[in-house]
Amino acid sequence: MTDAVNAPAPSGQLFNLRGKMSLLLLAVGILPAALIFSAFLWHRADFENMRMQRLADMALAINDVIDRNLFERYGDVQAFGLNAAAHDPANWKRPDADNPLVHAMDGYMTGYGIYKLMMLLSPTGDVLAVGSHDNRVYLFAVAEDGAVAPLATCEGHSSFVTHVDFSADGAWLRSNDGAHETLHWF
Repeated sequence: MTDAVNAPAPSGQLFNLRGKMSLLLLAVGILPAALIFSAFLWHRADFENMRMQRLADMALAINDVIDRNLFERYGDVQAFGLNAAAHDPANWKRPDADNPLVHAMDGYMTGYGIYKLMMLLSPTGDVLAVGSHDNRVYLFAVAEDGAVAPLATCEGHSSFVTHVDFSADGAWLRSNDGAHETLHWF
């Protein structure tokens, strides 16, 4: 009896078992993969159209953001240029808190917060301060004829410069940055 259990199976039975296992593997593993691949090939154009539509939607969204930002910036410049306070010489060279030109400039700067730099002319009209996103304040000498020449660079901010402000007599400058630091320059 032990010999019958340990005896090798006839070759026909072994082949049948191997054949059955191979067919089972084919039916369970390879056949579904082939069906999925054929479905993919059948609907390939649909998948391609969906992918292209997503790319087109993303391109339109990016284009919309660019157009909106350019229009807003250009629109701000137009609005400021058409602002009556900017045309009234009585508002020039007068950094008073009640000056309508100062209120207009502050409104544009704080309302949008997207500008790369802020420029401010000293009360005496001879120094131009430029606060920049490279963490510096650039000072320029302004001649009577309007010519501008580099005067100095103020370094020390740890973040981009958001605001510059001269003292009433123009003797010193105060600047703020994105890290909420305030520096004074004499």
